[in-house]
Amino acid sequence: MNKLKVAFFGTSDRSQPILECLDTNFDLVLCATKTDRIVGRHQKTEKTLVKKWSEQKGIDVFEIENFKKDENGLVKALIKHGVELIVVADFGFIIGKELIDKYKDKIINVHFSLLPKISRSKSHNKRRLSEEKKKRE
Repeated sequence: MNKLKVAFFGTSDRSQPILECLDTNFDLVLCATKTDRIVGRHQKTEKTLVKKWSEQKGIDVFEIENFKKDENGLVKALIKHGVELIVVADFGFIIGKELIDKYKDKIINVHFSLLPKISRSKSHNKRRLSEEKKKRE
């Protein structure tokens, strides 16, 4: 039985466990990530972990500098690779309408954060806090 062809969109170091899981259980054919960045005092070019990992595994990489400008090329790469499912985690870009329309119901977004019980900066959490207080009274 053929494995489902999957693409991964992500950037951060936290992506590695997801990449490993996708590579083990599916046919991971393409990874999309941010372009190399110049970082630090010595202005060295640094690849994202996703790019480093993909290159080590021999998986094609599509680098993105500006999603609006690169979206059409990304859609073409997804079609070329026969991608059936997209997994997104800590990507750093808002996915555009063209891609969402093309892959409707075939995109999974993995979100790393766990909503804290109380967050002072978010209004919806302030409401939850007031509801918590009412429950205790």
